[in-house]
Amino acid sequence: MTTTVIPLGDARATTYTVQTIEVSTDECCAEHGACGKPGVIAVRNTIDQQRPAESSTYRITLCADHQDDAPRMHGLWVASARELQDPIKNAEFLASAGVTDDPPLILWGRCRSGRRWFWTACEFDGADAHGWAASPDEASRQANAAAVQLAAGRYANVRVLHGVATEKLKKLNAAKRQAKPPKPKRKQAKVTPPTNPIGYLYAVEPGRYELDDVTWIPAKVVSFPITRKTARRVYYLRPRGLFEWQPGYVDRQELERHGAVRGAHWLQLFATPPEIPKPKPAPGLKELKAAMAAAHPDRGGTSEAFIAARERYLKARRRAA
Repeated sequence: MTTTVIPLGDARATTYTVQTIEVSTDECCAEHGACGKPGVIAVRNTIDQQRPAESSTYRITLCADHQDDAPRMHGLWVASARELQDPIKNAEFLASAGVTDDPPLILWGRCRSGRRWFWTACEFDGADAHGWAASPDEASRQANAAAVQLAAGRYANVRVLHGVATEKLKKLNAAKRQAKPPKPKRKQAKVTPPTNPIGYLYAVEPGRYELDDVTWIPAKVVSFPITRKTARRVYYLRPRGLFEWQPGYVDRQELERHGAVRGAHWLQLFATPPEIPKPKPAPGLKELKAAMAAAHPDRGGTSEAFIAARERYLKARRRAA
């Protein structure tokens, strides 16, 4: 026989006693009672309560074919009883069962809040109180006094659970943040290039086709005004869109040592106007047409390669027209 005793530690002084015993009477309850064979083992759960004095017993009988389920059922009842040792879950269980004469569960706790200590006391599914104190002892004293006030002369089950203070403080801070009006967005001052810059940085804007994919815009050298120089940095303005400028900086020592430096949004920034590199000659129509024919699936190519080669050929033909 296996016996497990679980005291809940509640105000009713409830104890769960789960037993697995051998029996020679009753029929098997397996398969929702459809088995009906003689029972050989039973799992019994006895609930004893001292305030008020009550006792009840639940029993499930199993036959020889289903007796292997007994350890699993024993474990499930033990787990359920141990879960009810949590005062909050115990109160929820009693409320769901319609028990209303149970003494109220009042929880209080404290937690640090900056340089002060926050405390709260709350009745389960009822009123609450909170405040701040200068020390943990003072917070405990005020929280306990608030719990006594919440009991209002009733016999109550008062527990210390500091987690309730942490959760209450989180909710208060969240509500405070939500109540604040949104901060106005700062308007950034419009940056304009100086009328007399102390110098320029240069970059090569690569050549590109217009949106019509026919008109070619050749590469050119663009300049950016220098606004300030320090021992370590060179500050300049770079364009952002059509009518805006954005400040930036580069390493001065690297710029003076190499004459060029990598910059944001540009491959390189130069101290002096650079030479525009000559573009690589584009393949001719004859060459592109031969590549298109070679990529045809009938000649060992793939459909994807042929479509891409044909697009390159048609694009070059439009540009040459």
